[in-house]
Amino acid sequence: MATSVDGTAYLVDGESGSITPIFTTTVPLLSADWSPYGGQVAIGAPADSEAMPAIDGDDTNPADLPLQIVVPDPSLERLRSIAALCDAPLPLPNAAQADQLREFVAQVEALPVGSIPPACAADLIAVARAIPQEQ
Repeated sequence: MATSVDGTAYLVDGESGSITPIFTTTVPLLSADWSPYGGQVAIGAPADSEAMPAIDGDDTNPADLPLQIVVPDPSLERLRSIAALCDAPLPLPNAAQADQLREFVAQVEALPVGSIPPACAADLIAVARAIPQEQ
């Protein structure tokens, strides 16, 4: 992944050299990194003096922090690929319907500790919650 001061994150193919934009934000991106299962991206943006958190952190608004987490590909396909990577023992939703996605998130949250890696569960939940739902 590469980032740009124009606010775009790019996926770079190491073999072919092809560059594909994957998302754009309104602030310059200083850094970005995928979560272990590819469901989320942490992006670092410049922090201005007014947006920096207080030293003690007591009254910091999370939206003011220079690090943000985004889900660049909220899709059933991404959900399936993450589930396959971590051998999630769950039935996957077959449509982007609110009730199926809510049920799936509840099932992931109810898995016994150690069933799947915590990072996998976090990616599954984040992607499921971000999928646009059919009306």
